[in-house]
Amino acid sequence: MFDLAGKTRSGVQTAYTRIVLTRFGVIFILLTLIHCFAQGALQVSLYVGDARASSLLDRIVGAAELPASGISWLQSLGNGNYTLKFCTNIPIAAGGPESCVTVYQTGADDAVVSTKDVDLDARGFATDMLVRRTFTADDVSPSLNASGGIVGVNLTYQGTGDKVQSVVLSEQCTRSLVYADEIMGEYKKQDAALLGLQFWLLILSFVAILYSSIPQISAVICTRVLSTAWASYEIYATRRHESLFHTLFAEPDTPCNLDLFPTHFKTRLALTIADLVLNVTALLFTVALGRLLIKNFKEYAFQRVGPPRSIIRIYRFFLSIFVLLQLSVFFLVTAVALWTTWLLNGPLLHISLHTPIYKALFVFTIVSLPPWIVMGWYAVRRELRLLMAGFMVVSFIYIACWSIMFYSQVYRWTFINWVFFASMTVLSFVVLVLTTVFGALCWLNFGKGLAQYLDAEATLAKANFTPEVFPQEETVTKVSDVLSDDKTLSFGTVKQDINRDIYDVDQAPIIVIGLQNGDGTLQRDTNDV
Repeated sequence: MFDLAGKTRSGVQTAYTRIVLTRFGVIFILLTLIHCFAQGALQVSLYVGDARASSLLDRIVGAAELPASGISWLQSLGNGNYTLKFCTNIPIAAGGPESCVTVYQTGADDAVVSTKDVDLDARGFATDMLVRRTFTADDVSPSLNASGGIVGVNLTYQGTGDKVQSVVLSEQCTRSLVYADEIMGEYKKQDAALLGLQFWLLILSFVAILYSSIPQISAVICTRVLSTAWASYEIYATRRHESLFHTLFAEPDTPCNLDLFPTHFKTRLALTIADLVLNVTALLFTVALGRLLIKNFKEYAFQRVGPPRSIIRIYRFFLSIFVLLQLSVFFLVTAVALWTTWLLNGPLLHISLHTPIYKALFVFTIVSLPPWIVMGWYAVRRELRLLMAGFMVVSFIYIACWSIMFYSQVYRWTFINWVFFASMTVLSFVVLVLTTVFGALCWLNFGKGLAQYLDAEATLAKANFTPEVFPQEETVTKVSDVLSDDKTLSFGTVKQDINRDIYDVDQAPIIVIGLQNGDGTLQRDTNDV
């Protein structure tokens, strides 16, 4: 018990010492921590708003009892005009377009407009209703005709004062709202993914500083660049969806003629702008401090064992594959999770013909990903050819299986219509392919000295060895231009610990001699004299 507590205390002290080793590392961790919680708070706010909107739309679509396989199809006609269709099959599939019916077309003289049974007094919403991000309904229930058939959805809400008011949405309106439901569902899932990204970056940053790891720092920088690019695009996407929702649902001649999201997009736009600002500041400090930390880590490593240029070239391959393995943790898992949740929790589940295969591929990817990363790490680090072969086989299986997924019509449809999912999918493929390529390059360079260099560097690092660095030391003498075996050697500074008692003959002085060959190769020797 006490031994465990002692080890824990020692581990914490060691971690703290490593983190505060340089002021750059401390600043890097603090800024990462601040941005993590600041951006996390923004993502939570975005998620809450999108989840409320999605919940309302789910209730409306569910109350309308539309076909379980119902999906939307928005076609752009140019000049700001659109056709919105409701389909029960994938439009890109054989016979898919025939399953679609037009629910609304903008800019047409014969635009299809539904007739709504609406209480005109209730139609003018109270002022306090308009300041909410999403329309709040106290009750959502089917609207029935005389024969008991569903002809729409009745929304009951709290109007001015304590007066309960209601509005009836026609069947045509509820079908058009399937598109809005899909958009809000996409928003909700990408909010959750980006929230997870912040904590993944925080963990990666801690590991980078804790272990003086160049791959983790590089992975953080790459991810910050991509995150900033997406934050910029999301501002455009939010403005576009705001315009589309107004055109399709709130205009007087639309089937709904009702603004269910009075201030949702304005609030969302403000939050996405704030998120972009934080992404830019995070990118700036990550690049600035990351470069300094990488330079510091390189110097610290190369000072212990000075490698030749050939080893440095192989070492770059080594670092590259480690960076890619770090990136694959987030991008591959996110892409797979987005696809699986979208398939299993939406109408595509009722359209897909190969769902068991998709589930099996999902399980295989998630279960095999940690061993695959460990295999790649140890195979490259220790030049284990058999383990490297297994790593390459799994890499090719990933690439082959997820490439074949594009033969799936439901997968292609999701890829075409969901930009965030498409972005994650493309990035995960790029990371997979590059990981395989750099894995092959590392494999081809096995046996050329990298493993020996890394072993020597790790051994000296564990011994806390830093060349020619001693506390409280002074120069004793210098020797140069000494001939040995017809080779000119230049002796570096001979240093002695001044804490040693010079009259203590039993204590041997510690002397560090730096030798430099004529060809410029640095040699170091530490001897107890």
